[in-house]
Amino acid sequence: MQWSVRPFARLIIFYILGILAANKLLFIEIRFVPTIAFFVLLLAASLLIIIFFNSYKNRWIAGMVFYGLSFFAGFYNLYFTNKPLYQQIENSENKTYIGEIISDISFTDKSLRFELIIHELNSDTPVEAEKVIAYFKPNQKSMELVYGDKIILNAIPQLINNKGNPGEFDYKSYLIHKGISKSIYLKPNDWKYLKHDPSNLLIAYARSIRRNLLRRLETHLLFKNTYEVAAAILVGYDVLMDDDTEKSYVHAGAMHILFVSGLHVGVIFILMSLLLKFMLKTKTTRFLRILLLLTSIWSYALLTGMSPSVQRASIMFSFFVIGQGLKRPKDSYNTLAASAFVMLAINPNLLFHVGFQLSYAAVLGIISVYPSLYRMLYFKNKVVDYFWSIICVSIAAQLATFPIGTHYFHYFPNYFWITNLLVIPASFGIIVSGFIYFIFSWVPYMSAFLGATTSLLVLLLNYLVAFVEYLPYYGTDNIYMPWVNTILIYLIIIMLFHMLMYKRIRLLIYFASVLLMLIGINTIVKYKHSKNSKFIIYNVNNQDVIQFVDGVNSYVLTSENKGNKKKIKEFVISPYNIKIGIKNEMIFGLNELSKYDTPNLMIKGNFIQFNQNRFMILSDKDIFTTSDSLNKLKVNTLIITGKHKLDLSLLKSCIFFDEIIICSGVPYWKRRKLIEECKILEIKYIDIKKEGGKVFEI
Repeated sequence: MQWSVRPFARLIIFYILGILAANKLLFIEIRFVPTIAFFVLLLAASLLIIIFFNSYKNRWIAGMVFYGLSFFAGFYNLYFTNKPLYQQIENSENKTYIGEIISDISFTDKSLRFELIIHELNSDTPVEAEKVIAYFKPNQKSMELVYGDKIILNAIPQLINNKGNPGEFDYKSYLIHKGISKSIYLKPNDWKYLKHDPSNLLIAYARSIRRNLLRRLETHLLFKNTYEVAAAILVGYDVLMDDDTEKSYVHAGAMHILFVSGLHVGVIFILMSLLLKFMLKTKTTRFLRILLLLTSIWSYALLTGMSPSVQRASIMFSFFVIGQGLKRPKDSYNTLAASAFVMLAINPNLLFHVGFQLSYAAVLGIISVYPSLYRMLYFKNKVVDYFWSIICVSIAAQLATFPIGTHYFHYFPNYFWITNLLVIPASFGIIVSGFIYFIFSWVPYMSAFLGATTSLLVLLLNYLVAFVEYLPYYGTDNIYMPWVNTILIYLIIIMLFHMLMYKRIRLLIYFASVLLMLIGINTIVKYKHSKNSKFIIYNVNNQDVIQFVDGVNSYVLTSENKGNKKKIKEFVISPYNIKIGIKNEMIFGLNELSKYDTPNLMIKGNFIQFNQNRFMILSDKDIFTTSDSLNKLKVNTLIITGKHKLDLSLLKSCIFFDEIIICSGVPYWKRRKLIEECKILEIKYIDIKKEGGKVFEI
């Protein structure tokens, strides 16, 4: 790689390292004024070095200082952006706020979710505005809220915390990277609509255009599930997608089609570039071509509601357009790095957004792998050549993104190279027909014809995607990919690519070393999995979830009813199961326990023995009477579940136990009473609701 012509490619590496370091060191205290003073001194030192050590021999000194500046710029940018969010304190009193809706509506199981900017009303001291997640109880009034609406509300903003369950998604950090640390729940009487008065008129106008387009689209899309998919593909409105359709696209490796991002902006860029190709002849027309390309890219961004993913892709392509138009040395790597640098300078938290990582990884893969891969085969037939180019683009993007994708989603679509052959042309046709429909949607008969055409194309796309699930081995799931493995796989891909394409055989020893390292790590991990012996209590709202892990076998006991056991498994248990290599799983209802026996686990009613440890789960039906010490039941751990009342002094007289675990399904009144009794009777206890999920090695 020619580093001399890629200054941004060098700076971005150290800037990102600074952001990552700050994210790990937010617990330390750094003051703003000394930080600025230090940064100014470092900048002055770099200028002095450039003046007095400007020889070719000493150029590395100036380089190291500038890299240091880049590192500290990234560090301080993220630190002073996120530190205030980590220092937020819990509110204890109900206050009145003015809130502004700054997001589209999202649907949860029992509520509607918006992002709000809230300002405290009638505060004696100046208080900064806060960005919060607001959950509204669904009714006609809340369903009509849109971006830019202002409301008055009474609420107690609550700090957002994780449940503490093993392997859980770090929801708190995810929201902090979006500038949110608190949430509120609003009943109909807790808030009142004031007026539509958006602070950002441009985004409000963009969202208004999108709502109008969606209303038109809904009128003419005839077939089932076509409106929801078309809304996602054309204008980035993906909240209407049902779970089954979304899973079909995930399994086919076509989920990128449903999120308006680089692919969609790229289609607009390619179409407009072809239409405006005649303007490359003179300097004046080239300048006008740049303006028209930028206008078309950002008009599309406006059309899709200026979502973060579209803004990201638009900035990226804008850099490419300007770079080509100004006839700068054509280096795609430097242009890509420059766009990333600008975006991270504006918002360093973007680095932690999965969409940002996947977008830049995909583009980087395409510009580095695609040209060499495409030149491997030559086809005179234009149709065959076109399909070969799609395969090359698909492979290049997938090679660059699958390590990150499997790290986050634990899934790999095995037929991605086939589905993209069909899905990319189909999505291209949908985007073109959809935009023609938007242009002529006011013309009666033409709008009906174009709407039906778009609907038919979406229907065809849905069938193509759904067909993949009928193929054998359509995907590999439950893949555990920690960051160490992710980095090692990237190193393997890079070295293998250079060895095959550029015949750099000297890389073979490094390739073999990294491959052996990866194999060694996986072997050690699998050996540890085979020796698993764990007892786990999960923290789930109003539910009791208990798990015993024996090697690669899992036994789950839950109070949840049959209809919701699937959700408990998918969102609570599965993340940790993937991490510890579970292959076999059984789920029992706490109220259905009878008898079950394996070499290391025995369940008999509410009595459980796992290896040498004995557990007793107290249910609503258990009745205890006092007994002498010789007849006392002996257990290691007493697990309290459910809502029934318990007399700990009576319990202590008939059972020997070392500790009590109070599960998360125990209601507040009962939990408080149990804790008071434990303190009086000097009984060791663990409150799962307060302390979070626990893993005990047996």
